[in-house]
Formats: sequence, structure tokens, C-alpha cells
Amino acid sequence: MRELHLNLQATQNSAQFENNFNRLFVQGRIVDSDLERRIIRLGKLFATFVSSCRAPCWDEHLVVTNEISRITETYLEFSVIRQALLRLVKLSIRGTVDPPPILFKSNGWLEFLDMFRARNKNVNPALLVDSLTRNQAERISFLFSLFLPEQFGGSFGRYPGQMHFLDSWVRSQDYSCRPNITCLDAACGSGEGSYELAALLQKCGVEASRISISGVTISPLEVFAAAHAYFPHDSQREAQYRRYIRSIAQSGSWARINFMTGDLKSWEPCEKYQIIICNGIIGGPLLHDNKDIEEVLGRLVTSMHNGGILLAADRFHDGWKRKFPAQELEGLLRKYGLEIMPISEGVAGVSR
Repeated sequence: MRELHLNLQATQNSAQFENNFNRLFVQGRIVDSDLERRIIRLGKLFATFVSSCRAPCWDEHLVVTNEISRITETYLEFSVIRQALLRLVKLSIRGTVDPPPILFKSNGWLEFLDMFRARNKNVNPALLVDSLTRNQAERISFLFSLFLPEQFGGSFGRYPGQMHFLDSWVRSQDYSCRPNITCLDAACGSGEGSYELAALLQKCGVEASRISISGVTISPLEVFAAAHAYFPHDSQREAQYRRYIRSIAQSGSWARINFMTGDLKSWEPCEKYQIIICNGIIGGPLLHDNKDIEEVLGRLVTSMHNGGILLAADRFHDGWKRKFPAQELEGLLRKYGLEIMPISEGVAGVSR
């Protein structure tokens, strides 16, 4: 199966939504003999669990202790459930994608159910997987829950200090002689930072027709969610998202925002940028190897216009911050020739 690459322009056009949806997702019922065998096996495991295990079945009020998890794992090996879910993911998306990390963060079936308590009421994994093969709407919602879980965050206004600095920076620059203001949101996730950047540029007086923003993320589902403001697993988040971007869409600048799949560890920028933001990735769980960080930063810096600016911030817990403190990031930016700017949140470097 081919590797899945998406490059979608931000739009709320319903015809374009349908076209992109059909490109990404398999429609209708999922029929697969291998998955059916896995469902049967899960059903037998769950029947043995119910008849033999002294641990209580999960419900949303259950306090999951280590003892309960250990006993449950004896009968319901999460590795078996995980493989069935991974098979379902593979059959549901057109093209190969990296597996959702959340499936490997769960140490057991009860922990997984706890993570998705608001999205799933099926305690029996066989019934869950079988239901997902039959019900397309339920399956799509579940897929977005896997690839864009609440645990990964994602909201507007996550880096106010960075946006405040960038507001002052943009106002201090002379963009009048440049036909376009090209920007990159590296590791854009579900796209909030890209839209915030568009709104900020307009607020600073940059004409919508001159704004060009590219967002890059490894997940095709994040690309789809960002391009179409689509969060079927979280209606409240979707409503808030669409309210935020409505004014951008009306101004016309939304049409100059595009989102694409790309792994920063190997992705090569194809143009030069005046502004690059790279939030929530460098030095964290998905990008912490020093060699990888140096290579990623090297490519980003190479893609900067003279006088361009690169900003990076994160909301990692203190453990990750100790492994890769901001001072090390600043040192790397200096190594690549950037001038470090004082900023209240994260780091900022200017290409000279």
C-alpha cells in the first residue's frame, strides 16, 4: 500500500471536503477475514475474562488500580487488542500511515478505556471493533480520537508570550517591498497556530492576499482536521475552532493557508520563509535525540529568508525540559548563525 501524502488547502467548501474525505477514508462497512478472526478471538478472551476474572468490569466510575489492571491483563492482553485496532486503522485509511502513538501509551485495556471514557462505552473489545467495522460515522469519530486525542492538547492561545513578541516583531519590519509574506508552521498539529499566525498578520496590517502559510504535520488526520476545521470526535472543540477562524475565512486569507503531511526528521522545505514557528516538538517525546534535533533545525534555518525569524516554544513537563533545556536550543540556533532575541516564552532567532 502506498504511503499517504496530503497537501490540502484550508477551505470550508463542502464539495472539496467530500473529495478530500473520500481520498483519505474507506467508505462503508469494513470487510476483512483477518480482522474477523481477530474479533472472534477477542470475543473468546472477553468471555473467559467475564466468567473467570475476579476483577470488576470497567465502567466510568471504576477507580482503576494497579491490581485491577494486572489481573485484567492476565485475561485481556492489550497487545492482542492493540493489534486488532491497528488492523482496523490500516483498513480504514487509504494509504499507509504511522500508527497512532496513543495505542502505545496505554499499558492495558482498562487504561485505554479510561483514556476514551467519553468516546466509547464498549467494555468488550470484540463488540467495539465489530461495531467500528459496521458503522462508518462511529469509526471516523474513533479514528480521530486515536490520532487527535485530548491528551495531545491542541487549542488556540497556547503560546501568548510568543504571539505578543511576534506582534511587535511584525510591526517593526518593512514588508512593503515583498509581494508575499511566507510562513511555516513546522509540526503544526491540528493547525491552531497557523490560523493564529494568519490572524496576527492581518491585525498588523498585512493584506490577506500577501499572506502564505504552510503547516506541516506527520499525521494525515491532523492535516484533514486543520484544513477543514473538522473534529468529529469533539463537537465542542469543532464549534470553538470554527468560530475562531470565521473572520479569517471571510477576509480571504484562509485560502492562502495549506496543510501537508511531513515528518520533520526527513521533510525538506521547498521554499524560503520570513516567519517559522515550531512549537510543541523540539526536545519533547517525539523529537529529543540530539542528532535529529540538529538536523531538523539545520533544515529549518536553511529555509529562512535573510532577516527571517524562527520561534520555538513548548508546554512540556519539567522532565522533558531538563533533558533538553532552552539554553541548548539557543546554542544550536547560534551555531547555525541566528541572532538570539529576548522573548518571554520559548526562544527566537533571526537570520542575518
